[in-house]
Order: sequence, then structure tokens, then C-alpha cells
Amino acid sequence: MFQFRSTDPETTEQLGLCLGESLRAGDLVRLHGELGAGKTTFCRGVGRGLQVVEGLNSPTYLLCKEYSTPAGPLLHLDGYFEHRLASLLGEGLVERIDGRSIVLVEWAERVDPWLPADGLSLDFQRIAGDRSAAEDDQLPRNIRCTARGSAAQELARRFSEKLAEKGISVEPSPGPTR
Repeated sequence: MFQFRSTDPETTEQLGLCLGESLRAGDLVRLHGELGAGKTTFCRGVGRGLQVVEGLNSPTYLLCKEYSTPAGPLLHLDGYFEHRLASLLGEGLVERIDGRSIVLVEWAERVDPWLPADGLSLDFQRIAGDRSAAEDDQLPRNIRCTARGSAAQELARRFSEKLAEKGISVEPSPGPTR
């Protein structure tokens, strides 16, 4: 569908804020990318956009955190420890992905079999440069947005419009959609 670039963690969080302001109950967002690619920083911005009072933190060890938002409950899941999250999903958490909650999944590729096929996917990729590993969080990122299903396509449209309102340019994304 489209892609955009983040030049630093502050921009990544601002991009997340735009998505958060675009989300509605029932939306599913998958985040993909290597460790340190900016997924959790982006999620902090999503929380701000959804007016989450307490800041979003990585749910890696808790697997799932639930937040109250004006748009509906937000479930923030982390599939890094896929076997643990798959067990939790199998024990009933999957029933919460029911169209009433907003679902945000980091490391989604690790738990995809448990998730609905439709949804918005964001693929984070660091752009290598001449910086040292200590400056990795300052490397720019390309973020590719794809949508599967009509609700996700509508979310992508709202997100793209919100980015444009903030003066953030997007460009068409090459390749097939998820």
C-alpha cells in the first residue's frame, strides 16, 4: 500500500501517535521487524494517540497488557516468546480478539496462526549507515504499511490521511500486500 520513513525515535513515536488517532474498536495491527527496529517506540506513540493515561511499555514478559481508551479496550501483545503467548492465546485470550478491542501485536509473525487473517501490517526495517551499534536507535527506518481486508484498508486510509495532516509524506509501497 504505502511506506514512510522515520529518522529518529521521536519521529517513530509521532508516527505511532498518528496511527493511534486513526484506530477504532475492532482494528488489528501487526508489527514486524527485528529486535530494536522501533516497534515498541511506535507503540508508545499509538498509546498517546489513543489517550492511554499510563504510557505503553513493552509487554514482552507479561505477554499482553490491556489499556482503557476512549475508542475501546486496547490489547497490546508481544509474540517474542511465541510459545508462551501461543499458550495464553490458546487458553482464551484469542477470544478477546473479537471486534470490540483494538489489538496491537509486536512480533506478530511469531503468532500469526492465532490471529485473524485480516488486519493492518507494519514492517519496520532499519536503514544501515555509517553509525556504530551504540547509535542504532538513531538509524532511520523504513516502515511499510499493508492492509488485508476492507476494515484494514479503511484503517490504512485514515492513517494515511492523518499522516498527511501532520505533513508526513508517504509513498506507494512496492511489492505484494500481506
